[in-house]
Amino acid sequence: MAEAVILAVDNGGTNTRIARGGENIDQIEAYPTPRNYDQAVGRIAATARVVLGGKRPDAVGFSVAGKVEDGRIVSAGQLQEYGWTNRSFAADVAEELGVSPDRVVLLNDCAAGANAERAARQPKEGESGAFMVLSTGFGGALYTNNELIADEPGHHFLKPGAVCGDGEDGHMEAHISGSGMERKFSLPDERTNGHSFLLNDDPRWREVRADFHESMASTLTRYEGDLGMTLQTIGFTGAVALRGPDLLGGLQRDL
Repeated sequence: MAEAVILAVDNGGTNTRIARGGENIDQIEAYPTPRNYDQAVGRIAATARVVLGGKRPDAVGFSVAGKVEDGRIVSAGQLQEYGWTNRSFAADVAEELGVSPDRVVLLNDCAAGANAERAARQPKEGESGAFMVLSTGFGGALYTNNELIADEPGHHFLKPGAVCGDGEDGHMEAHISGSGMERKFSLPDERTNGHSFLLNDDPRWREVRADFHESMASTLTRYEGDLGMTLQTIGFTGAVALRGPDLLGGLQRDL
């Protein structure tokens, strides 16, 4: 039997990454996510042909920076601002790639990451963990040995003084995410390198770091109170989490 040709796509609000799926990822094509929906769908298909050497995929897996239902993005921070929500995303991509829509699977990016963490870590009965993404937005998902639990930590209230991408004042995402910092601090939008970032010696990082730590403490308290879950492991990815000056090391010490 021939090996299945699987296309893996990480579709973020800032950058898109495309690779052929498998045990090892050898080639990743990355580019700034087009704001125009139709251009973005076309770019995915064109890049897929390069990554797959012209082969048609047998299946396509998407991790998307937003909430997804029935092949559509129903809510998202940056992608929602671009007008991507409630479009037939899976079907449109399938048509461009020449495959059946039932071969295209959309997952929230945090749910996809949490599922991978669960498979890798094999939590025992009663153990739980979370996978968090702090990048253009702030998202997360929890996992146990037999369950995934979706969450949107970034859309919970932290403090007033910054407007979130969903238009609400004071959400965590408005204070600590890349898009939130752009709005809050009036940073220029540098599309050639994703979102603009504060320089590491910028004193405003102290405020972002404190808000990030407070956001995580509040989120963990909510998990304990609402879900009865005390996490053993928290995994992070995302440009802000990884590029900010000692955000994760400082968080580990603070917690």
